[in-house]
Formats: sequence, structure tokens, C-alpha cells
Amino acid sequence: MIGAIGAVVGLIGAGADAYGQLESGKAEKKAQEYNAAVALQQAEASRRSGELGEVVARRQVRQAIGQQRASYAKAGVNFTGSAIDTMVDSLTNAEFGIAVERYGAEVKARGYESEAALRRFYGNEAIKSSRTGAISTLLGAGTSFGLKMGAR
Repeated sequence: MIGAIGAVVGLIGAGADAYGQLESGKAEKKAQEYNAAVALQQAEASRRSGELGEVVARRQVRQAIGQQRASYAKAGVNFTGSAIDTMVDSLTNAEFGIAVERYGAEVKARGYESEAALRRFYGNEAIKSSRTGAISTLLGAGTSFGLKMGAR
């Protein structure tokens, strides 16, 4: 009789353990989904930051070119030859810098998107692992129960 009570208590404990494993998997998935959402927000912020940086850089370039033109005009330089070449070089260099900044922001954003995908994967794996653990716990308890009851 005591052996049967112990076997039943063992089954109840295994059920509670299995439930805890399932809940742990759900909590881990929820945490990973949150982390994925944060990573996607960071990706968006990186893109917006890159766009803002581009706007600021273009404004600075316009100001610099304007100052160059004003300086040339004040000095009586005609806008031909080397004066134009200097402004074109300045503009070309600025555009290259802007392109590099934009590329960097996009690379960073894609890194965050990859992190989000990885976090979702981890969450899904946590669910699978918790289910496997719960099933294993229940099967082990069932086997133990059967052996105890069969030994009677």
C-alpha cells in the first residue's frame, strides 16, 4: 500500500516537473521574442540614424561649397578651371563619405535583423527542448510507476 502511494506521488511530482519544464520553455520563448523585437527596433534606429546623418552631411557640404564660392568670389576668382575642380572634388569626397556612412548604417541594421532571427530561433528551440524534457520526465515516471506496480 505504501509503495502504491509512493508511486502515485512520484507520478504527481513528475507531472508537476513536466508542467514546469513546459512553462520554462514558454517563458524562454517569450524572452527571446522580446529580445528579437528590441533587435528589430535597433535595426530601424540604425537606418534612421544613417538617414539623419546623410541629411546633416549634405547640409554641411552645401555650407562648405557655399563658403568656397564666397571666398573665390571675394578673391575675384573666376569659376572655371581649378576653382571648379576644387569644388567638384569637395563634393565628390563628401558624397563618398555619405555613401560610406549609409553603408555602415545598413550593415549595422542587418546585423540587428540577424540577431532578431537568431533570438526567434532560440525561442523556438526552447519550446522544443521543454516539450522533449516534459515528455521524457513523464515517460520516466510512467516506467517507474509501472515497475513499482508490477513488482507487487
